Amino acid sequence: MNKKVHILLLAGVIAMGSWVGLATGSAVSATKQETAAKTSLEEAVKRAAAQGGEVHIRDYTPFEWDLLHVFPPYSTPDQINARLGYHWTDRHLSSDDGTSILVFTRQGRVVGHWSYTGGSLGQSLYEQPMSPEEAVVKPAVKPN
Repeated sequence: MNKKVHILLLAGVIAMGSWVGLATGSAVSATKQETAAKTSLEEAVKRAAAQGGEVHIRDYTPFEWDLLHVFPPYSTPDQINARLGYHWTDRHLSSDDGTSILVFTRQGRVVGHWSYTGGSLGQSLYEQPMSPEEAVVKPAVKPN
């Protein structure tokens, strides 16, 4: 190969490396952003349980979704996949009494999932998928 081709190949490799770095950085930023959003949601539900009020889950998600599926602790991959209507996971996503699973979908595909440990979401949220408008946590106020 001549020198010009080597330079073009090297430039392409550098550009590709920069793109991969940016893509990886974006994924890391998105993960940090989602972790912060989940933590904020958990704190809001705890406040609502202590003070009254309701929490709109859509206000805490940094991505677009059209349905939220909430699964109780210990839900199996088979139970989750059956509700979604397709095979999505082989992993157990909850392994203790206090962890619910929130699976967000958009246009029939999973766009995010959170292991949620922020207090009761209310039994009604486990019954069927909810739109962003329907996904509202109304915790019972804890007596002092």
